[in-house]
Amino acid sequence: MISSSGTSYRKKWNSSSAVAELAFRLSVICSNSPFGFSLILTTILLIFVFEYGNSNSLYEAMYGTVYLRDIVYQELLRRGYNVTVGKTGDKEIDFVCHKRDEKLHIQVTYLLASEETVQREFGVYDTIRDNFPKYVVSLYEFDMSRNGIKHRNIRDFLLAEEWN
Repeated sequence: MISSSGTSYRKKWNSSSAVAELAFRLSVICSNSPFGFSLILTTILLIFVFEYGNSNSLYEAMYGTVYLRDIVYQELLRRGYNVTVGKTGDKEIDFVCHKRDEKLHIQVTYLLASEETVQREFGVYDTIRDNFPKYVVSLYEFDMSRNGIKHRNIRDFLLAEEWN
């Protein structure tokens, strides 16, 4: 059984170097996109970063997951979802998203580089027995989908017309 912790996901950054790091990571994400999209996406996301102000989470900034979560979070809000953090047992689901009759579960990670990471990100869904879509989103290019849980590259996820 999944429960919503009622916690709205919103993270603040406290370091100007984190903004520079995000700009670099965005250029990597957008590097294979058409020029127009790359420029627009980078501009929108940098505006979002500056709106948040500066932060002090440099340790997390080095791993990129924080940035990817914030990018996915903003896209979910843009598409009209109500976004909360979910709990299932002692595990946490990054995003539980609701919009009318739709519901999505989304885990976000930087890379699926080790079996431990794959198990952690996909394993959070082991106890959830509903039929709503479940995603793991990362920078990893290869499809790692398993057991009905869809893996998507961040670029493909953001550009998808709909998620189902």
